[in-house]
Amino acid sequence: LKVDSVARTVRCEAGITLVQLLEHLAECEPPLTLPNVPVVIAVTVAGALCTAAHGSGKASPSLSAQMLGCTLVNGKGEVITIDGSTNAHLLPAARASLGVLGIMSTVTLQLVPAHELYISEGPMRLNECLSRIGELSARFEFFKAWWVPHTGFVHAFCIDRNPVPPMSQIAHEPAPEASAHAAAADAAQDPLRSDETSHAQLSDFLGSRAGGAVHEALMGVAADEPQATPLVNSALRPLLYPTLVASEASYVVQCNEHRGLSESVGVRFQVSEFALPADQVVPAMRSLTAALRAGGLGGEQLFLSFPVDIRFSARDDIWMSPAYGRDTAWIGIPSKRPYNRETPHAAMFAEFERIMLAHGGRPHWAKEHSLRASVLSKLYAHWNDFLAVRAQLDPEGVFLNDYLRDLLGVGAHASGAARWSRL
Repeated sequence: LKVDSVARTVRCEAGITLVQLLEHLAECEPPLTLPNVPVVIAVTVAGALCTAAHGSGKASPSLSAQMLGCTLVNGKGEVITIDGSTNAHLLPAARASLGVLGIMSTVTLQLVPAHELYISEGPMRLNECLSRIGELSARFEFFKAWWVPHTGFVHAFCIDRNPVPPMSQIAHEPAPEASAHAAAADAAQDPLRSDETSHAQLSDFLGSRAGGAVHEALMGVAADEPQATPLVNSALRPLLYPTLVASEASYVVQCNEHRGLSESVGVRFQVSEFALPADQVVPAMRSLTAALRAGGLGGEQLFLSFPVDIRFSARDDIWMSPAYGRDTAWIGIPSKRPYNRETPHAAMFAEFERIMLAHGGRPHWAKEHSLRASVLSKLYAHWNDFLAVRAQLDPEGVFLNDYLRDLLGVGAHASGAARWSRL
């Protein structure tokens, strides 16, 4: 690992994890960090780059956009350098390679000085969040929201390098003329009205062994009885998001510390996530909430665990990046796996995928989806250019397996049949 403190770059082995890299950068003098990091950082640098992993920030592109270059062992056994001056024409393909161009040996990434982040978080009505999401995502450097499905509430995070006001000043109650309508809508979505409980205090309960056991047990109830999911979500909300009334203060962390916080709350889960044009996030969320009320196309009732993750990223010029050519909003939905037991989710994921495609969505490569080349090729302007680079660097398909052949539509095994899978 080699850090250039003047140019603010790092050259590292592609197989180290983001955790290891961030820890090393924090110890540099002066401390450095990555401009934006995925929430899940217990993954290799190469894995995050190959799938265009992202954080949240309207002006912050994916991690792949920070890659200045790499060394790659291609399918012919050649070690090649790809950067701005050597094989530069390959860089738009290599930055999000899906692992099919070769094995990354080293990567060079752009860095920024380490800095403090001011964070304000707390509850906000879903209707308010959606009506103000353009303003909030532009106002704060890193904005994201977690919707608790089957309720009318989100847990919002307003994060910036400059001081931010407390959530009590950011979130507003509905205007008087809209209060009755909003109250009725919230009551329909959230029958327990758990925002009115007395649990408005910070708690580390779910971080404890006992709390994790309670969480997993309730998830098990929802897995066995899906109809209980709305009640489980409402019951768990005070534990997952203990600031049930908007906090009166924000807090400060070092950027590496904040980036290390995971969105997972201890129970394994499967995720489907799509990248949308940023201006489609509100209609897509409206369609998703409507689907939970109305059911799927087959008439089945749909249930969804939490949190539904809403994030943002800047456009980039990386051929296989879901954020290619457009400012992007991301919506991700989970299916929890209590006791490592799969919860039925096929109908929900299928309806979610249908809604996302209707709003111009592209799937996250590392999350579950059923799309194959016949659909994907229409979503990426440089699809054929990428396949040409793949054929050039790996003509014998050394780095292809049956799934990748199907995904990309190359080779004898490309059937085009829909199967839920991920990289």
